[in-house]
Amino acid sequence: MAHDWTSADNDHGESLVLPETTSRCITGSVTATHNFEVASYPLLEGMGVGKYVSSSKFSAGGHKWCVRFYPDGATEGCAGNVSVYLSYLSLSNHVRAKFSLIMLEKHGKVQVTDKGRQEHEFSRVHPDWGFPKFVEKSRLLEPSSSSLLDGGGGYLTIRSGKGGKHSSQQDT
Repeated sequence: MAHDWTSADNDHGESLVLPETTSRCITGSVTATHNFEVASYPLLEGMGVGKYVSSSKFSAGGHKWCVRFYPDGATEGCAGNVSVYLSYLSLSNHVRAKFSLIMLEKHGKVQVTDKGRQEHEFSRVHPDWGFPKFVEKSRLLEPSSSSLLDGGGGYLTIRSGKGGKHSSQQDT
């Protein structure tokens, strides 16, 4: 027997009472910083285009992330450059993040490059966003840069700063 749920009465002439529900949108601000230290950078040269080393996973805004560093560039089109990307590792489909990627020398005092604050919507389909031409390899490998990269040891830090508003929905 089919029920007409739009009716105020059930089969016995009594009122049908549906449970009360609530939903909530929570918006907040989260700021997190992750430093990815790359030691002996010159030993990574020649690894191959499209090959990367990645930071450990870190959490920011309730989501998992990592930094990917491509010493020979992410694609053939960025030959002669280092590529750096922020990668989204969680399962939510759409997450908007504001972030910056900065390269520092060993003691965090000299800023090698800073591409400024970015805003991007990450998803499982498009989990990476960054810079195919983050910095020219020649800046990191030339003898005059030895003071920049820890006396020729090739130590550098990629700092990922993620912050901004985030929203999540809760149903109760």
